[in-house]
Amino acid sequence: MPRRVTRPPRSVTRRASQGPFVSAVRPVRSSRPMQRISTAVTVKHLLRRLRADERRGARQLASLAARLLGLLLTGPGGSAWEARLERGTVALLEAQPAMAPLLFLANAVWLALEGGVDEAARRAAARAALAGARASLEASAEGVARAAARLTASARSVVTISGSSTVLAAVARLAKGHPLRVIVGEGRPALEGRRLAASAARVGCRVTLVADAALPGQVRGADAVLVGADALLRGAAINKVGTYPLLLAARAEGVPSYLLADRSKLVPDPLAPLLRLPARDPARLWRDPPPRVSVARADFEGMPLSLLSAIVTEGGPASAAAVARRLAALPAARFLRQLAAGRGLRVQPRAAPGRR
Repeated sequence: MPRRVTRPPRSVTRRASQGPFVSAVRPVRSSRPMQRISTAVTVKHLLRRLRADERRGARQLASLAARLLGLLLTGPGGSAWEARLERGTVALLEAQPAMAPLLFLANAVWLALEGGVDEAARRAAARAALAGARASLEASAEGVARAAARLTASARSVVTISGSSTVLAAVARLAKGHPLRVIVGEGRPALEGRRLAASAARVGCRVTLVADAALPGQVRGADAVLVGADALLRGAAINKVGTYPLLLAARAEGVPSYLLADRSKLVPDPLAPLLRLPARDPARLWRDPPPRVSVARADFEGMPLSLLSAIVTEGGPASAAAVARRLAALPAARFLRQLAAGRGLRVQPRAAPGRR
């Protein structure tokens, strides 16, 4: 069967181990006759989708996570429901362990469950908290995009990597005011950068897609570097691999660099050990390496916040110190704190080199 070749838009130029989740089966009513739907099967299906997804960003994965948590909160009651929710939460966090928005949603649910003793009232409070947290994802991300666009209002050329939806929203706002060139790293191996390139072209940007390894060399002459974040911790961020050398290049060239992070990316200090950089299938890089050649594939990396000109949140630009104070003040649910206490911190940010 011939390979299908997808042409880029004309304005684009080219240059882990997971534990199973076990739950009781609860038949529910279906609008389709003679059909029974199992909550457990649906939860397992969503977990499989989350584990297998290597293309979508944190906000999109959070939508799946919210559906999963919602199912767990509406499952059968009785003495076992909280144990099922605990197992489901652990499986959810292990499915995409670098993605802070999943932890953000779980934290909202478990904080709500800490109040009261009546099961029905606690579950209703948790469902309301989940709905509120889910609604805040879009509003918060849009606030970050507005703040980033104000901060870089004079930029005519920006560089980014991979497929951050918040970065896309920011450049779309910039392109409304004046012509804008966007240089995008392709985001290997899943190539999320192609999706951002096509979307940026559709909103009027002049886009150049380059290989990730060539991206740092494109920084000279740009007005700003904009990157997204999958998680924001004290002193460090997690994002697509290739972000770290891009920020190093921005520092070397004197180009301002901004990391865009809405509130769902902020990780309370006690919960930081729950995040880790997952191993990915190395066959995507090299399926049949010769003897004595090992292949290591990393899709995410940590980078020090000290490399950045500012972290842009919905409140505007902030320093690393200001972000650290905000992280220290964030509440952390008791169940998640206990879970984190048994795990070592997996993200070890490298020290930022001194300025030249």
